[in-house]
Amino acid sequence: MKKCFVVLLFSLIAIFGTGSVATAVVYTVTNITNNSSFLRGAPQINDNGYVVWYGSGNLDPLDTTIDSEIFLYDGTTTTQITNNSYDDWYPQINDNGYVVWYGNDGSDDEIFLYDGTTTTQLTNNSYSDGSPQINDNGYVVWLSNESS
Repeated sequence: MKKCFVVLLFSLIAIFGTGSVATAVVYTVTNITNNSSFLRGAPQINDNGYVVWYGSGNLDPLDTTIDSEIFLYDGTTTTQITNNSYDDWYPQINDNGYVVWYGNDGSDDEIFLYDGTTTTQLTNNSYSDGSPQINDNGYVVWLSNESS
């Protein structure tokens, strides 16, 4: 009989808890874009609250004259970190604020790195490079497709 009581007691504790009061977590929502951009996507956030994404001011999905660019929000300011004539996609950011992405130069995709000041093209070849990732030590890896 005691065995059944103990199991029942543990079951009640599991169901109803131990009587501690739950605390509400308050979150702040911050709008970091305020535009009518047609294309926005792939946001990434680091442990410092920096956010990167790609976006375009192009409202017409059939109009290819405006390409996607990479944007960075540092907790205060939004900065466009690319401004070129080709599409830039899927940025990744590490905790040091370094950003990697791939961009199409018209013939294939290449990998780029932004270190907070300068943008460096990491690849320049005849096949598509994509899906870049960066760690906090600044090491970058990506996928290459030689058959493209």
